Amino acid sequence: MRTQQTLANAVSCTGVGLHSGQPVTLTLKPAPISTGVVFINRNGHNGASLAASIKHVVPTELCTAISGNGFQVKTIEHVLAALAGLNVDNAYVELNAGEAPAMDGSAAHFVRLIRSAGIASQGRRQPYLKITRPLEVVDGARRVRIEPSSTAKITYSIHYNHPLIQTQTYVYEHSAHAFEHEIANARTFGFLQEVEALWARGLGQGGNLENTIVLSQDGILNESGLRFANEFVRHKILDLIGAFVGAGTSHAAFAGVALGYLMGWPPLGLAIIFGLATVWITGWVEEKGRMKLDVSIGILYTTTMALAILFIGLMKGYNAEVYGYLFGSVLSVTSEELQIIGGLSILVLGLILLFSKELYFIAFDQEMAEASGVPARRMFFLLLTLVALTVVVSLKTVGAILVFAMILIPASTAYQLTSSLMTLTLYSVIIGITTSVAGVLISAAWDVPSGPAIVLLATTVFFVSVLLSPKRMKSPTRAHVH
Repeated sequence: MRTQQTLANAVSCTGVGLHSGQPVTLTLKPAPISTGVVFINRNGHNGASLAASIKHVVPTELCTAISGNGFQVKTIEHVLAALAGLNVDNAYVELNAGEAPAMDGSAAHFVRLIRSAGIASQGRRQPYLKITRPLEVVDGARRVRIEPSSTAKITYSIHYNHPLIQTQTYVYEHSAHAFEHEIANARTFGFLQEVEALWARGLGQGGNLENTIVLSQDGILNESGLRFANEFVRHKILDLIGAFVGAGTSHAAFAGVALGYLMGWPPLGLAIIFGLATVWITGWVEEKGRMKLDVSIGILYTTTMALAILFIGLMKGYNAEVYGYLFGSVLSVTSEELQIIGGLSILVLGLILLFSKELYFIAFDQEMAEASGVPARRMFFLLLTLVALTVVVSLKTVGAILVFAMILIPASTAYQLTSSLMTLTLYSVIIGITTSVAGVLISAAWDVPSGPAIVLLATTVFFVSVLLSPKRMKSPTRAHVH
C-alpha cells in the first residue's frame, strides 16, 4: 500500500470553460493529509469549499459536476483524472469561475502542470476502496460493471456508427506512467451534426478545434489528426477515472484514534492515553461513587464513544483509516504499528508473569487479597491498566466495537473446559490466538472484515465448548432435607 501524496508547490493555468466559454484561472495547491481533492471558489464567494465527493455530484449533461455550499463547478473530470492518474491524493483546486478550463480537451496539460509543481509524499498510508463483489449499473444499452481484481484495471468498449470509431475496446492497467502515456493525451470528441443542438442548450460554447475532436460524416475536421487510432475509447477511460475520484478515504481508545486523525496527532499514542485515562477514571468512579464496576464502565465507555463520534463529525470528508480502527483491518497494520503492538504485548505479558499471583487474587477475591496483605488497590489499577493496553493492542485487528468480545469470549470458552486458573489462562491464550489466525484467513478468503470474522469464529467455538463442556456433563448435586 502506497503513502498519500500532495503537490510540492502551487501552480496555475488559464483557459476557457468547454461549455460556458468563459475565461477561468485554475490553481492547484498542496493540501494536508486525508484532505482529498477540494474545490475552492475564488469568484467573490469568500472562498467557499466543496469536496470532490460522490455526495456532491449533481445531474448534468456531457460533464461531471458537483454542487454545494452555495456554488457549483462543472467539467471537473479531466483535472480529477490527472490528479488520480498521477496518484495525487490531497489537493486544493481554486477556480474563479463555475467550470474548469478545457485546455486542449485532454488531461495532458493538467499532467504537465502537476509534474511542474512536483509531487510530495506525506508519509501516511492511502486508504482505498476494496471491491468485494461485482457491481453493475445498466442504462439502456450502456453498462458499467465493477468486479474484484488484484490490480486496478479498466476494460472499456464503445460503439459508434462512424467509420473512424465503429467498435473500440481498450484495456488499461493503472500506474502513473501508464496514465501519463496511454490515457492523459486523449481528447474530448463530438459530432459536427450535434454542434448546433448543443449550442441551443447552452453547451459547448467554448468548444473549438483546439480542444475538441470534431467528427464529420466520414472523418474529422482537425487538421492535426488523431493522437491515437483508438483515441476515442481512451478518452472515455479518462472521463471514467475522473468520475470515480468522488467515490473513494475500543470505545475509549477509539476516541483517542479519532482525535488523533482530527488533529493530525499519532492515533495509536492517543489511543493508549485515552484507554489508560478511561480505565483509571473508571476505577476512581467505582471507588468514590460506591457503585459496581460494570456500572462505571457503562458510563465512561459510552461517554468516550460519544466523544469519538463527535471527533469523526468534525472531520472533513471520509477517513478510511478511522473506520479501520472501528471495525478492524488486520491487513492494513503497518510495520511501525506492528512494532508498537509487539512492544505493548511484551509489556503486558511481562507484567502478568511478574504479578501473576497478586493479579489472580485481586481478580477473584479482592477482600481476601487485602486480608492477605496484597496491595489490593494498586493491583486493581494495574489490572485495569493491563486491560486498557490489551484493548489498544487489539484495536487495529479486531476493531473498537468488537475488541471486548475477544477479551471475554476466549476466557469464557476456557472456563467451560477447566476449573484450574493456570490451565484456564493457558487455554484462553491458545483459543484467542487460534481463532484470531483462523479468522484472518477466513477474512482474506471470503473478502469480509477481519474483526467480525474473528469474533464470530470465537463465538462459534464458545457455543461448541458449552455443548461439550465437562461441567455440563456432570449432574448438579442436590441436597434433600427430610
